[in-house]
Amino acid sequence: MSTAQERPAVPRLVSRKLDPPALPDGTIARTRLHAATRDARIVLVVAPAGYGKTVLARQLADADAGPVAWVSVDLLDQHPGTFWFHLVGAVRRAVPAVDDEPELLLAERGAGDPLFLTALVAQLERADTPLTLVLDGVSRITDARTLDGITTLIDHGPLQHRVVLTGRLDPALPVARWRAEGRLAQVREHDLRLTADEAVALAARGAPLRDDVAVALNERAEGWPIGLGIALAVLEGVDDPDDTARLITESDRLLGDYLASEVLGRLPPDERAAALGLSILPWFDRRMAVALLGADAEVAVAGLRRRRLFLTALDDAADALQFHDLVRRLLERELRDTDPARHRELHQRAAAIFERRGDVATTFRHLLAIGDERGASAAVIGPTLRLVDSGDRDGLVALLATMPPAASVNDPSLALDLAMSSLFAGLPDGVAAWSGRATELDRGHDPAVRRRVHSTAASLTLLTGDLEEAARQIARYRALADGTRPDGAVEQRFATTAARVALGRGRLDEADHWVTEARAIAGPATVVDVTVPALVAWLELERGDLGRAADLAEQAVGRADELGMRPHLGAIEAFVVAARCRLARGDLAGASSLADSARSDADVFAWRWPRVRAGLVAADARRAQGDATAALAILDDLRAVAGPTRSALDDDLDVATAATHLAAGRHSSPRRSLAHVADRPAARLVLARAALASGDRADMRALLDGHDGWPQPLGLEAEVLLAATEGSIAGERRLVAALRRGADAGWVSPFVLLPAALDDIVGRIPLDELHPDLHRVRGAVDRSPAPHLAVSLAPLTTRERSLLELLPTHLTYAQIGERMYLSVNTVKSNLKSVYRKLAVSSRAEAVEVAREAGLV
Repeated sequence: MSTAQERPAVPRLVSRKLDPPALPDGTIARTRLHAATRDARIVLVVAPAGYGKTVLARQLADADAGPVAWVSVDLLDQHPGTFWFHLVGAVRRAVPAVDDEPELLLAERGAGDPLFLTALVAQLERADTPLTLVLDGVSRITDARTLDGITTLIDHGPLQHRVVLTGRLDPALPVARWRAEGRLAQVREHDLRLTADEAVALAARGAPLRDDVAVALNERAEGWPIGLGIALAVLEGVDDPDDTARLITESDRLLGDYLASEVLGRLPPDERAAALGLSILPWFDRRMAVALLGADAEVAVAGLRRRRLFLTALDDAADALQFHDLVRRLLERELRDTDPARHRELHQRAAAIFERRGDVATTFRHLLAIGDERGASAAVIGPTLRLVDSGDRDGLVALLATMPPAASVNDPSLALDLAMSSLFAGLPDGVAAWSGRATELDRGHDPAVRRRVHSTAASLTLLTGDLEEAARQIARYRALADGTRPDGAVEQRFATTAARVALGRGRLDEADHWVTEARAIAGPATVVDVTVPALVAWLELERGDLGRAADLAEQAVGRADELGMRPHLGAIEAFVVAARCRLARGDLAGASSLADSARSDADVFAWRWPRVRAGLVAADARRAQGDATAALAILDDLRAVAGPTRSALDDDLDVATAATHLAAGRHSSPRRSLAHVADRPAARLVLARAALASGDRADMRALLDGHDGWPQPLGLEAEVLLAATEGSIAGERRLVAALRRGADAGWVSPFVLLPAALDDIVGRIPLDELHPDLHRVRGAVDRSPAPHLAVSLAPLTTRERSLLELLPTHLTYAQIGERMYLSVNTVKSNLKSVYRKLAVSSRAEAVEVAREAGLV
């Protein structure tokens, strides 16, 4: 069986965000601004559009001696993880001495845990390389945690570093404190306005204007750099630039209105149409212009470029072009006001072009721009589900990072689609934001929307481990559904969520209803061939039909691999159920292998439900193999994945922990471990084993009272324990009867950990005839502790020695990582090296050998 490779769940890098933009042709040096900011460790540049903030930031960065880490902040960075991933990537690109540890910590713990930032600052200090960090457009960031992180990075970063921040508004950063500390230089709108000398210098690079005309034109533009630049570009194409400039300076209209009405009106019709049509695109190349406007667009764009009208090149090859954003918006407003039908048609055409190119985010934005939110929903949901079903979680995260802020969406159904997309991607914050937007828009008026709000909430609370709240949301959903079948590709899958909730709560009749609903789902193959069979297998396993459950689960696992759908929540469920079936049949190694695959896939997501379920069956398999230490290590890691409230998952963890302590010979632990667990058969069995070990047989019998109504494997285990309390003949009779029943149904797990009190009986009955599978398993598992052999220890690295010193503390891997500023994956990979060098296979063995060798 193949296993999923452990990999961090991180967005995809958009490299263009990290490339400092090229300086426009004709850029002039802003010497006075360079001088004013030369000694400042923090430079804040704040002004409206068109004042040259980005140009100044690029010039300041070029003037600094060291490397430059540049991040162009945009809508992608509404998600904190995306912002920090790109910032870390920019720093690593600029300073090669910074390794991937901050990135791994960010992927593993998320942007809410500042450990990655601590690691980044520490590595920058060690690198001792002067760095200029530019955050261009930082005022777009509104997330409080992200702003706190930026503050921390600036406050605690190496002193030789310089930070340049630009934005249209003051960012929510401690600007006043930095200014009072003497570390901050500010460049404001009035500073960026062109002086008379700068206007003359700029004019000298374009239209041949007299100096006094250039000064007058600059005064008319009020020193607005982009306004003067556009006016100068317009003047290059006229016979008498001085006279035209005079007309502009004498006009009462704003420069933007003048350009829209007068300049566009004087263009040839093909160039005017091209300028207006292309204004709906943030950037374009030759192919896009032709696809959107037709073959004649290429000639028209060439004419616009010759006039240097509005257009600038995005790259050295000059194939990608863009209007200045302010000009583009003026042009698009003109198109929308004068020809709304063409404006809508062009956006629809652009959406179709980008959809064919596979650019979901741009397709979505074009449809959203014209209010086609149903079309936008269809454009994003199909690709989202394809990414989900192919197991491409990274691609899904990258796609969702390009979505606009929730406030820009005005259709509650679309918001709910994006909430579920975020859920599939393992992004709790995204689920909350989009669900909140849907509720805000609907305000409870549309029953269909309210139904979807409840189904989304049920899915979310299930994945966070709160089954009782999930059940309440499902009840509300059913009350609103009124027997109607769900429509929509996302809502149709809700039956699989409801079935999981019912199965997790042990409500088998209710689970049967939802499994029947799930079987009616028409497609795709990932649901029909993997998710639904896994749910049926789980239901059959709970009912005691182990053979059918195992067949269905194995088929689902095989199909998941064939479809390449990992990591995927449905595939994780299939692997967990198949692992439970293998464990029940006594295939302990196979159960461990499948459980570890499920754990690896579940670690990619942020959700507690799949991680705990996969971890529990892995711990059960280790305990059955006699490795209580490994089982406890897995359970310790699971406890670090806390839920919002105590739930059935916490009960499962407590029962598994108590059973493992008991298997390790700690008979007093179960009572403490199960103090908060609801009365349930699994907990009673653990307490009964403890009572048997301590000789309290009356208490044990009381705990097992009524076991005839328990699920078959738990009832069989109860029979085994009762057999240990009876006389030799009666005990043998009860044990043999249980073994025969177990063999007929294929159950091995209830008998793997037979009490020592039954050793004499087991020794004289024909176990190989009564239960051949159990006989084989017991022969394969050596339960005696293996003595450590003398080994020649390979030298340990400094990090490995530090890890080894923390192993006896019983800290979880996550807690060890926090102390050493390492990701869990890095801790695990280093521990594998330690185990190999010590010739051991578990944490407990490593501690023992290290103590013998004097290492701890």
